[in-house]
Amino acid sequence: MMRDAGNTENKKSKGKAQWKVAKGSFVNPYNFVSLGCRCCRKKLEECIPYKSLKTGWLECTLYTKTPIFIPNTTNENAFNVQGKAFDFFSYEDISHQNRNDKYAKPVIPGSSLRGVIRSAYEAVTDSCMSTIDDGGILHKRTTTPKKPGILRYNKDGWYIQEAERVRISLNTIANMNQYREGQEVYILANNKNSDKNQYLPEVIKISSEDFPGSKKGYFHKTAPFTKKRYESVFIPKDDRTFQIDEDAVERLKEVVRLYKENEDYGTYYENYEVKDGCLIYYSDNGTYLSPACITREVFKNRLKDILKQQGGYQPCVSRKAVCECCILFGMVGDKQAIGSRIRFTDALPSPQDDYKDYYAPLVILRELASPKTSATEFYLKRPKNSDLWNYDYAIRYDEKGNPQKIPDYKPEIRGRKFYWHSGKQPHTNELNERNCMVRPVNKGKEFHFRVYFDGITEEELKKLIWILNLGSNENQYCHKIGKAKPLGFGSVKIKVNKAFFREIYLDSDSIKYEVICKDINELPTWEISEDQKSIKEFLKLMDYQNKPSNVCYPLAKDNTIKSINSEASHQWFAGNKVIRVDEKGKELKNRSFSKPGIYKELPEADAEDVSLPRYEKIYENR
Repeated sequence: MMRDAGNTENKKSKGKAQWKVAKGSFVNPYNFVSLGCRCCRKKLEECIPYKSLKTGWLECTLYTKTPIFIPNTTNENAFNVQGKAFDFFSYEDISHQNRNDKYAKPVIPGSSLRGVIRSAYEAVTDSCMSTIDDGGILHKRTTTPKKPGILRYNKDGWYIQEAERVRISLNTIANMNQYREGQEVYILANNKNSDKNQYLPEVIKISSEDFPGSKKGYFHKTAPFTKKRYESVFIPKDDRTFQIDEDAVERLKEVVRLYKENEDYGTYYENYEVKDGCLIYYSDNGTYLSPACITREVFKNRLKDILKQQGGYQPCVSRKAVCECCILFGMVGDKQAIGSRIRFTDALPSPQDDYKDYYAPLVILRELASPKTSATEFYLKRPKNSDLWNYDYAIRYDEKGNPQKIPDYKPEIRGRKFYWHSGKQPHTNELNERNCMVRPVNKGKEFHFRVYFDGITEEELKKLIWILNLGSNENQYCHKIGKAKPLGFGSVKIKVNKAFFREIYLDSDSIKYEVICKDINELPTWEISEDQKSIKEFLKLMDYQNKPSNVCYPLAKDNTIKSINSEASHQWFAGNKVIRVDEKGKELKNRSFSKPGIYKELPEADAEDVSLPRYEKIYENR
């Protein structure tokens, strides 16, 4: 008891913990190229004339401006270490080999080149977004508590029976495992809330059998977390029910699936079933359901829905409506397809006896964050006068701090994702289960490849060359390729050296075949409007010479905890919702309310300042 009192006194002496703007800033590793007004599509037969088409190939050279890495996945421990370790991609099967003193001929797969050039072609020509998962679910963690309820089903469909939630201290029951999720129990609760910090009634007696003065309820377990003190009992309100639609229940199943796939909670929720009588939490009149009070919401909108209303940028699926990029690169729909008219070879170094000089030293990469579309402050445009927004709704707080939904809200994605160039490749000395060791190809190396084209127009050829060398063989614009792009790897300059054209013609009674070579300077060039917002953004992201100096994952530190996660990137997003004061302790304008609200969103790529502030969490009186 004396120890607990001392801990309480120590916490009080530190004051209240709060997030503040700290010194320093960062540039997020990725940004977006804006979409235009509408994706232009035409019938395939209207786009390809049958005369004056070009067939041949382009001779190209790729120069590495930074180390690059593409893994050879035939061996996940290529260097005999305690963890994952990959060699660079090659044609060799390196299964069961120790590669420390072996250096294969490095290869940049044609598929990697094709993916880079296609993404750039789509952005520059304002084509569809062919590679997005347009049918995948969108979800985001919400900090707003939901209401307790019981999911019911009858001949009229699904409905929710409202419930009162009563908490039960883990100290009340000697063995909490004697009660299972959803089990019928009888309780006696303290409803007087004598503890001023108690916001829920608390169980003082519980039994699996009825006893005098008890109320019937259903036992509810939540997933374990640090300093967990309570479980819950749901007491049904028999006369309070309302109907919900089937779609809400299907989204609940998706939420449960996400929990089951989570390595921290999967085991706990493996027996949770969405069925008549299961205990749930709900919000927005049953639109969003979950097995936990504060949880993820699975949204009604899908990316395809958003892209359709945002100019029709969903992937092409029909030959009767094809964007400019799919006409050249091809597409595969549910029932129709278009073959590609260009092909990329693998990029290879010049032949030599030993390729050791092509490689950089072994390096342990820092942990790479997976793309998180749930970071709506980065992936979605901020609606006017909004405090929070996601893929279904946006809210702003009134003067009393009450959330008000913004009417007629339509979510808009930021655009096409690209990575900034960076002169630094941060690494670590610790190999663990969340990162890996790699052997990259070093900067300053050359690779050679071809791009074959078959029956393309002169306009398509001009655009293809422009996108390969980004306007010129000698300018500062470069592509990014391979893995670890957020960590500064993958910057390359592509130069188009020559074009070879195959010409077949009739000479008297014979068919003649001829290959004509033209230097890059002899080829017509494509004139692009650099005044377009999307082109400005694209070129700024491709600009290797004027790259940002402080590209890294979001920077924040929680000084109130001692944990390896105190400086994890997610701390920035946590602070960004509740930040109230600047680095000098001055209250930020319009940030005085206590409710969570987004402070900073990702700057647009063509903004003068594309950086974001660093945050730190401290005790108030420090």
